[in-house]
Amino acid sequence: MKKIIPFLFFFLSGIRIVNAQCNCTALPAPPASQAVTITPAMGVTGIQNAINSATGPKTIYLASGTYSVGTTYINVTKPGITIRSVTGNQNDVIIQGTGMLSLSGTYHGISILHRKCTIADLTIRDIDTHPIEINFWYQPGPIDSVLIHNVHIIDGGEQLIKMSYSGLTTQSGDNGIIECSTIEYSTSLPGSNYYTNGIDLHYAKNWIIRDNVIRNIKHGPSTTSDAGPAILFFKQGVNPLIERNKIINCDEGISLGNWGDSPNISCYGGTLRNNMILGHANSRCGLLAVLCPSANIINNTVYSPGGVAFTAQKYSIEVTGSLTANCLIQNNLCDEPWYNNSNLAPTPSLTTNNFSATTSYFTSTLSTSPNLLRLAPTAPAPSINAGTSTSLRVNDFECQSMSGNYDIGADEIVTSTDLEESGKLSGVNFYPNPFTNEISIKLDFDGEVEIEVTDVLGRIQLVKQISANNNSDYKISTEACYLNNGLYFITIKSGNRAFTEKMIKQ
Repeated sequence: MKKIIPFLFFFLSGIRIVNAQCNCTALPAPPASQAVTITPAMGVTGIQNAINSATGPKTIYLASGTYSVGTTYINVTKPGITIRSVTGNQNDVIIQGTGMLSLSGTYHGISILHRKCTIADLTIRDIDTHPIEINFWYQPGPIDSVLIHNVHIIDGGEQLIKMSYSGLTTQSGDNGIIECSTIEYSTSLPGSNYYTNGIDLHYAKNWIIRDNVIRNIKHGPSTTSDAGPAILFFKQGVNPLIERNKIINCDEGISLGNWGDSPNISCYGGTLRNNMILGHANSRCGLLAVLCPSANIINNTVYSPGGVAFTAQKYSIEVTGSLTANCLIQNNLCDEPWYNNSNLAPTPSLTTNNFSATTSYFTSTLSTSPNLLRLAPTAPAPSINAGTSTSLRVNDFECQSMSGNYDIGADEIVTSTDLEESGKLSGVNFYPNPFTNEISIKLDFDGEVEIEVTDVLGRIQLVKQISANNNSDYKISTEACYLNNGLYFITIKSGNRAFTEKMIKQ
């Protein structure tokens, strides 16, 4: 029986070393005494009754189907509430609204009004205003430890995930996580609307935004005013970590801070690392630090189609405001220059960046490609092994551990030399490549070895145990015959070391 593992973003050439702790794994099940199941027939009323009756932590499992919201939506008014699908498949449960900006009031999909709330494994779509709102207005204290995991959000009249500012500086949302989710518009906002973001968080301290796909955060077709950034922290945000996100076809990428907070600090600190941003022809900027001192912008990839210079105010990285001091911009791979807006910001530390990348640097620049903005093994200099090492980065976009010299950008290609320098498994050779009905493996060491074959979706096709003898050949023949034509990843594991290589069946 084949084992299914979570989706992994694999690179299509070179060596891949996967660090499993970065993967998007399923959330653990709660104790049975803390769980209740709601069906579509019970609807939003059933969900709300389960929340209202909670006397402690409660997981509300939603059976597969559609739950309609409109002028009545889901209010999480108790602490420790989890709302998730029974199956763990985000496509099986739909929180369905009436359409973007379709009602006369402000109506949401789920409004989080208390701490330690988890939303997981479901879809929220076609919502009048905010599909998920974290709202301080009705809660006197902080709303901390919110987790949004494996959620698909599509089409909302304003910010798709919004943490609202109540006006009380004593309130904040601390230690939240948004991960492993898809946040998007099917095309853009409608009409002349442009007031939106993918994620917009006020008074957010120590949040983590990781491993998400954010797509089409764009103004409506009847205006030229830009939508807000795909990810925005402001109103005194503190130390967000934003990593390994793929941002596609948005007006702006990621912004630490907003000029609307002037003359005050808008966001303090924070790290943007290993993000891949593919803009459209009129995208304004990829990464921004605005009124944000001590920001770290390291090992990101920013690219816009065509590789030609944008008009005024179109940049890959922008720093803005005299308060934006002590910023580090390092190892970023971009196709446009960086910009000090009006020369108001102190000059950041600029180290081993490339601001002139073209399509030749990447395996693919197609937004639909699973290999979007992966660094090509033949990328021109400076790129491969041209970066500066830093303790602020422990893995790359694909959760691959750092080995040897750093590359520029979000993706890391590990060479055989890097493996030997870092103590990774070497002395392995696969052939022929492409293969038809047989794979030969040459191992130049002794020991117990596990051979694992996975497809491009990370699904294990074969696991085989062997005892290796130095300078010996091993063959996978019968099993290889049953593989469909296509791309596979062959991993050799010995002890705590591993070696992975791409192979093609034809």
